[in-house]
Amino acid sequence: MTERDPSTAGLVARLQRAGLQATAGSLRADVHRGLLSPGMPDDLGPGRGRRAVWTPTAVRRALYLARLRHLGVNGRVLPLLAFIRDGWGWTQILPTLQHAAARSWEMERRSLNRPTRVQAVVDLLDNVDPGRSDSGPFDWHTETLPARQFVATAVWTGRPAAGTTMIPAAIALTRTVTGSAELDVVLMTALGEAIEARRRELGLASRDRPAWLATLDPTAVARGRRILRAQLGAFRRAVRLRGKTGSANPLTMFGESRIGLEQRLRQETGRPTASLFLADRIGEAMCAGALLRDDEIRDW
Repeated sequence: MTERDPSTAGLVARLQRAGLQATAGSLRADVHRGLLSPGMPDDLGPGRGRRAVWTPTAVRRALYLARLRHLGVNGRVLPLLAFIRDGWGWTQILPTLQHAAARSWEMERRSLNRPTRVQAVVDLLDNVDPGRSDSGPFDWHTETLPARQFVATAVWTGRPAAGTTMIPAAIALTRTVTGSAELDVVLMTALGEAIEARRRELGLASRDRPAWLATLDPTAVARGRRILRAQLGAFRRAVRLRGKTGSANPLTMFGESRIGLEQRLRQETGRPTASLFLADRIGEAMCAGALLRDDEIRDW
């Protein structure tokens, strides 16, 4: 046994020395479930009696999975978190992402069909405008409503309606999250306009996303994962910053009461499980990857 290519017995011993539960049987079960492969980053699958030799990448994933289990993370979330961390296992998580995308479309369809059944784009625009101006710290007419209409028409038809935009809301949200008034508004506006133009060109409606996810090549998957990791990093930094200056609770840090936001989430999302929620976020990041060039991810 070497540290570079440990045997199964050596890996079990290493995990146990770290205070983590592991047996040869549990490692074999993870291989059969597609959570691990001894030859990572290659996907060798079950060994069929061959002696397993674990690569450094596989060892790191085994340690990560064991730590997540030690923290009580459930089995359906494990492959999603592990993919976000190291990028391995796209084929294994794809059915979960497709299921989450299909369920998300059903929930969005039900939500957007209220209070009036959608027959045309004008019905969508009316449904997301309840005629109120209470949108927390954001201006309803110039920031919140145009963003709601942009998202609703993009979800339903694949192409946001003319005159709708996310840019003012994105700038306001960034200013709220960072707590800084010194933003490069010109850069953010130019980038936003480019992304919105590509979104209209892509024409990807939510109902079509499950099939679209299956068409992504490794380069597109890697780009989407980079975006998701960048988003998660920015969110963690925002929470830490807000913890120093105000509320660090993600439910209240954007100006909405905890009770009000929880009620809205229950109504709009249908109480998704943690795995479906995370899978949907990964799918959204893949969509963002189709809209951003590599040199724009940092600014995004």
